[in-house]
Amino acid sequence: MSEVLLKHSRMPRKYEPKPAVAGKQPGYEQYGNLTGVDPEEILKRYLSDESTATIAADYKVTRQALGRYLLRNAEEDWKDAQVMRAIVRKEAAEDAMEAAQDPLRLAKARELLKAAQWDLERTCKRIYGEDRP
Repeated sequence: MSEVLLKHSRMPRKYEPKPAVAGKQPGYEQYGNLTGVDPEEILKRYLSDESTATIAADYKVTRQALGRYLLRNAEEDWKDAQVMRAIVRKEAAEDAMEAAQDPLRLAKARELLKAAQWDLERTCKRIYGEDRP
């Protein structure tokens, strides 16, 4: 098969794990530039409405690596930050629904509200989750 077909093929590829570096646990090499970074600094940026993509790009890591770093180093604070941000998005969507002047803006606000509610149901089940018997 040509190199282009191999690169873009939808066929499953054989997974070949990279050998672990002596003295390091697998997966930690992906933190790269996050090593030694205070998670509090990242959380402050996240809570100031900066996207995880922007924050990760500044540290030259992926969004997934950033999330994993926060889960490992500041799990409770990361969950709290996600809840706070979802609450802000929910309230902003509710305000947008009240202020909507046309059906398109109302539909957009409704979709934003649904997305925020979905996040809240998963990040703060105790308050926003469904009560099941």
